[in-house]
Amino acid sequence: MSDGFLPREKLDALGLSKSALDKFDAYAKLMLEYNALFNLTAITQPHDIAVKHFADSLCGSKLIPQNASIIDIGSGAGFPGLPLAIARPDITVTLIDGTGKKVRFLEIVIAALALANAKALHTRAEDAGALAANFDIATARAVAPLGELIKYAFPLLKLNGKLIAYKGIADEEIAAATPVLAKYGGKVEEVQSFLLDGQYERSLISVIKTAPTPCATRQKNSKK
Repeated sequence: MSDGFLPREKLDALGLSKSALDKFDAYAKLMLEYNALFNLTAITQPHDIAVKHFADSLCGSKLIPQNASIIDIGSGAGFPGLPLAIARPDITVTLIDGTGKKVRFLEIVIAALALANAKALHTRAEDAGALAANFDIATARAVAPLGELIKYAFPLLKLNGKLIAYKGIADEEIAAATPVLAKYGGKVEEVQSFLLDGQYERSLISVIKTAPTPCATRQKNSKK
């Protein structure tokens, strides 16, 4: 049975509170309201928003420890960082994106939902030197290949921090990232593969930072 804008049976299995569900409804409505202005998403049906944006983003929650500090790289319309912040008030989430209008949208959502544990910054990961070694977890969804994500994320992570990369099929990406892992001092700790909503192939790749990242190894690359 549906209650509100989103088909809540698609989110109920995630054990969300009524307050969180109401915030997801409000978030979806804001995303559609501002979509034409900010070019946020091609996914506009309530069912697809609930599954492909919100439920997908929340799949990584179980890999995030209590009270963790999160850096969400290339947040775009806020995924996965804002859904994680809504569902997990114990964590703090810093969302970064290189597109100013998308950061403005994130600020609108954060203010409208009164998310005290989230903030948005207009910067690219490779330009965010002031945030170096500040975070327990980095998240990224639909940003770049795994090897590039490691280059972006590791300078921002504390030692033994983790990158959680949201991907489709993982094997080829992991194989291609092997030289970068060796150079940057990291290892793939865990891969969780599953069917989202019983039909979409998804993987969560957890990569742990095992050595300090020298400033000299940071590379400037363009991304979204």
